[in-house]
Amino acid sequence: MVTLEQVEQLEAKVRQVVSIVEELRVENARLKLEKKQLDADFNVLRERYEIATSKAGALEGAQQMVEKGILEAIDMLDEASKNYNEVSSVDSDSEIEPYIAPQEAEEDISSSDNIH
Repeated sequence: MVTLEQVEQLEAKVRQVVSIVEELRVENARLKLEKKQLDADFNVLRERYEIATSKAGALEGAQQMVEKGILEAIDMLDEASKNYNEVSSVDSDSEIEPYIAPQEAEEDISSSDNIH
């Protein structure tokens, strides 16, 4: 037969289990809320990552364009320097006369007429 003491022990154990279940329910609700917050944070971070990745790709493309432009400018300067050196070595013995535009030439002639 079941004694009153056994019933009281059973009741205490049941109360203990009910208390643990209630604590677990509260913790479960808290964890669900925390998960929602973490999911929202994750989505924001994923969006920022995608934006940063897109910007990085655009910057990389721009950097490549700048590098290409610099290399082309260097090539042009090298070519100009090469051409200058070729011209200067050919013309080093001859005297180079400055170019006078036709309009300037007429002014020079008319001003020289007025001087005499």
